[in-house]
Amino acid sequence: MLSFFHFIFVIFLYTITQVLRHYNNRIRIAAIKNGHMDRETEDSIKQRLVAALFKFRFDEQPYRKTE
Repeated sequence: MLSFFHFIFVIFLYTITQVLRHYNNRIRIAAIKNGHMDRETEDSIKQRLVAALFKFRFDEQPYRKTE
């Protein structure tokens, strides 16, 4: 039986996979250099995207604009 933390970890990995799938075409277009796809640039963009996902706080309330 899966522990609670293992279950959360699996859900988080699934979420990362879905985000990378969603942005895959845009990342590939952004990684084109001199008419060719640059794998290092593509990997760099994906690494920064995953790092941003780890920094995102789900427990905070959204910012409300005050007037």
